[in-house]
Amino acid sequence: LIAVATAAALTIPSASGRLVDIVSNPVRKADLAWSAWAALSGLYLTFYVVRSIAFRLTNSFYARTMEDIVVAAFERVQDYSADWHANTFAGATVRKISRSMWGFDAVSDALILMLRPTALVLVGLSVTIALRWPSIGLFTAGLVASFVAFNIWATNRYIRG
Repeated sequence: LIAVATAAALTIPSASGRLVDIVSNPVRKADLAWSAWAALSGLYLTFYVVRSIAFRLTNSFYARTMEDIVVAAFERVQDYSADWHANTFAGATVRKISRSMWGFDAVSDALILMLRPTALVLVGLSVTIALRWPSIGLFTAGLVASFVAFNIWATNRYIRG
């Protein structure tokens, strides 16, 4: 579903351009303008509806996964010795488990719902531009590749290192 929403997002600039071309043409044809507007509106609607459905479907998946994480974590905590329970503040343990759930949610959203569609849009726009203006498209693809490479390098050097 995310791929469908991304495809709709990639087509929106073309549909907008078509609408602008039709409206700015000296020979005005209302039927063409309305059909171009309907196509653009349909793309926006498709993008919004499909993306919303994808988020709602992944929410139930994430909720089940988080439930599994919490159940497994509390089962492990309950297996600890009585001395451990007597010497450990219970609120800190619950806080650690809660933070692991939040971390899972943040990473899942970032990777599945944000990073992949962003990468598809960057590649898709580079290809779209390259089909129309090859030299500019290659330049855009080079910028995208250098941006990604720099981010990977900076992450490895300053965040992980």
